Amino acid sequence: MPIAARLTRKLHEVFGQEAAEAMVDWMQRVDSSRDDLRELNDLSFARFDARLGERIAETEARLDVKIAQLDAKLDAKLGALDAKLDGRVEALSASVDARIAELRLEMHSGFARMETLMERHKVELTRWALGFWLASLVSLAGTLAALNRHP
Repeated sequence: MPIAARLTRKLHEVFGQEAAEAMVDWMQRVDSSRDDLRELNDLSFARFDARLGERIAETEARLDVKIAQLDAKLDAKLGALDAKLDGRVEALSASVDARIAELRLEMHSGFARMETLMERHKVELTRWALGFWLASLVSLAGTLAALNRHP
């Protein structure tokens, strides 16, 4: 940034030719150094940004690898757990099926015993009914015979 002409004139008036020229020269070098410093700072920031980008990429890559490893471990554990659970479910299912088969046999046996008992009671009830009917007929016949004898 060039030094303003008004400032240069004022420096010449106050300090004189030689001192003003030295002061202007020094201010131009400072201004130039500031621009150089700004460029250097921009380059340094660009390098830092690039390195940061590399570090972030490296970290993401490491995280991706770790996530993949954890995912594989989790899949393996879930697979083992799934197999174990399937085994237990099958064992339980077999146990339930066996118990159902036992209950069916017990039910068939119980129904057969019930049918036998019902048949016995049916025969017994039929005998009792016949006995009551015969007793009723005998007593009716006796009553009729007695009525016929005593007119």
